[in-house]
Amino acid sequence: MAKSMMGYMVRAWNNELKGREWNMGNKKRRKAFARELAAASLEMDNDVADAVEAEFRVQEEVSDWGR
Repeated sequence: MAKSMMGYMVRAWNNELKGREWNMGNKKRRKAFARELAAASLEMDNDVADAVEAEFRVQEEVSDWGR
């Protein structure tokens, strides 16, 4: 069974938040924040087809924050 768009985005955000620069050592807190970020990401644009696209979208959003 394929994952939903939300599942792909939560996984991508969770992987991003594991980085040391985020300081998200607490697994429970990281997963909750990943769900919030995924929901916000999908509100803007909800056409995620697979895990690769979700990872790309997360990287794109994070890079946009620096501007």
